[in-house]
Amino acid sequence: MSRLAVLGASYLQRDLVVKAMDMGFEVHVFAWSEGEMVSDVCHQFHDISLTDTDALVRACCSLGVDGVVTTSSDVAVPAMAEIAAQLNLVGPSLETAKCCTHKGVMRQTLAEAGCAVPDFVVMTEWEEAMPFEPPFVVKASDRSGSRGVTVVRAKAGWRSAFEEAQSVSFSGDVVVEQFFEGRQFSVEVVSQGGCHYFCGLTEEFFGGQAHCEKGNLVPGRLSMAELVAVFDEVKRSLDALGVIDGASHTEVRINPQGEMCLVEVGARMGGDFRNRLVQEAYGVDMDELVINIALGRRIEDPNAEAKHRVMISWAFDDHDAEVFKAAVSKGQCLYQESLRSMGPVRPQSSNERYGYVIVSGATGEGDEWIKDELTRNSW
Repeated sequence: MSRLAVLGASYLQRDLVVKAMDMGFEVHVFAWSEGEMVSDVCHQFHDISLTDTDALVRACCSLGVDGVVTTSSDVAVPAMAEIAAQLNLVGPSLETAKCCTHKGVMRQTLAEAGCAVPDFVVMTEWEEAMPFEPPFVVKASDRSGSRGVTVVRAKAGWRSAFEEAQSVSFSGDVVVEQFFEGRQFSVEVVSQGGCHYFCGLTEEFFGGQAHCEKGNLVPGRLSMAELVAVFDEVKRSLDALGVIDGASHTEVRINPQGEMCLVEVGARMGGDFRNRLVQEAYGVDMDELVINIALGRRIEDPNAEAKHRVMISWAFDDHDAEVFKAAVSKGQCLYQESLRSMGPVRPQSSNERYGYVIVSGATGEGDEWIKDELTRNSW
């Protein structure tokens, strides 16, 4: 029986763990025990921080794992790369892990390869003089889930935005970049041997002043010509960053003139149940593909073609919760869950959202709730 190491133990990794168990592997999960949600569905849970790379390598060596995987979180990517390097397993290289988990290094690498990126600077200390005219974006260099992300629209918000980003940045680096106005999409991809296979297109929506995602629509609303152009740019970025094997999640913005700009490239699957959305819309099981790639098993091009329209919508307030209850009562949702109790403050990062529903309808028909949500939220 093959042994698989899964890095991460939140609700977002649970589907991956369950899939590995269903495939008949011996599954070992590594993460802090606080808040873990997978120990009941794996063979063994190991209470080791994802940032304690040495301890993770020692544990995986002792177990003799045959593969290492993660999903949704950038924090696990450097450890995954180190484990793969030390045990001669399939995974991202150390250089790729660095490029894909530090937004400044990523931007520089993509810019040198001629990819579509905005002008940017990496800063370690705040300066009164703004690097760009507003609006511009301030980001923690090495965090995900919209932590430490602010769009600065006036000089009055410049210092607080920088300090907020630096306070959550592991390295202390802050990336400041010009704001690119446009619709945002993500392209879900699996790669093997440097061949990149399209798995799905997500359209991403944000909640007002919050910079965390309010909802995702799969497939995203692009023409075939636009999709081809976007996927070409995604493949160029993956090659530049050295993504050869495994899943990737690339965010891109497109303006009304058809110009595009890469937002970020993650060397792992997207979060927010992207695996469920892609499987329901395209019939592509990304969890299974990622596991097989990690174990060195040959995969086939999934030839993804959308058959359904699927939306996940997150609760930001009590009104959202009431709308979700109505969808549940009508039997329209595939999944629904309240992840935490409603509070007085609207979420500002992904881990602060209150709950979600996932709804599916046939493409072009039978998706009234999805259409209503797009209208209700001005998406």
